[in-house]
Amino acid sequence: MSRNRKKIKQAITNKKKFLIIGIILVSMLIILYKNTSRQSAEDVMDSPIEAPTLVPVSVTREPSTAETLEESFDRLILTREPVFAFFHSNNCKLCIDMIGIVKEVFPEYAGKVSLVDINVYDEQNRNLLIKANIHSIPTQIFINKNGEVFQSIGVMSLDQLRAALDKISGNQ
Repeated sequence: MSRNRKKIKQAITNKKKFLIIGIILVSMLIILYKNTSRQSAEDVMDSPIEAPTLVPVSVTREPSTAETLEESFDRLILTREPVFAFFHSNNCKLCIDMIGIVKEVFPEYAGKVSLVDINVYDEQNRNLLIKANIHSIPTQIFINKNGEVFQSIGVMSLDQLRAALDKISGNQ
């Protein structure tokens, strides 16, 4: 019977060894996966992305060369014009997607709605970002001629952007 006990002890010892080896392998795979996904995200962030530009991207009336975007924004609000303020960067994937949507839809509203295009990484726009309380991009702020404000954070569909621009331009 002592021989059976040794076999049983040996089997238990082997199971413990396999369990420990299994735990170590799973831990290593998790660490490897996390490092790989983190590295992929860093590669995406470091790789240059060619951003489409909104041309022309300006307010309805060309500001004087001395007028900042913040001053243009304030002037448009004071004159009670419908305003679409578009806060974005030129290197974030969602922003680039939204730039394409704005580029496609906004021309239909030129002359009815003023577009203020704000690159969040331009240091000259810092005060405007603080004033508008921007924490995420892309952010779209819509202001109708009565001064009512609503915003959308993230990418909007073509139809959602059209609906928002219709709402502030009075085309509903």
